[in-house]
Amino acid sequence: MTVGRFPVGVFVLISTAGLVMACRAMAAPETFLGMLPAVSGIDALGIASRDAEAASALGFLGRWVGTALFGANAITLVLALGAYRNGDRTAWWAFWYWPALFASHALMYVPGTPMWYVQFVNCGLATAAQIVAWRRIAAAR
Repeated sequence: MTVGRFPVGVFVLISTAGLVMACRAMAAPETFLGMLPAVSGIDALGIASRDAEAASALGFLGRWVGTALFGANAITLVLALGAYRNGDRTAWWAFWYWPALFASHALMYVPGTPMWYVQFVNCGLATAAQIVAWRRIAAAR
């Protein structure tokens, strides 16, 4: 029994996009910091340009966030292509992390910005994938 192409595809897409963002954040933290004004209203690059110590700290923070993103998205990719695809209930429960994450981002981001809307799309896709997957998991029981 497999959960189907749609649920697996959604989480492969989420994890692949996350891996790209993670690599960018680790290799060039300024790309991560440059995104902050759009989602938070905080000009991290402006702060970094005025203070060398802040620039160092923000660069470290960008790389550190990149490593966390890399781990979460790499694990998601492996689980999506393995246990989740095969209908494992533990993987299904673990993947509720993603709709919760996107919902929390929607609460944190500046309302009305493009990235704020993207969080609703991502949350909807991840939730729909989980519902479709559950129908197959429950039917196989």
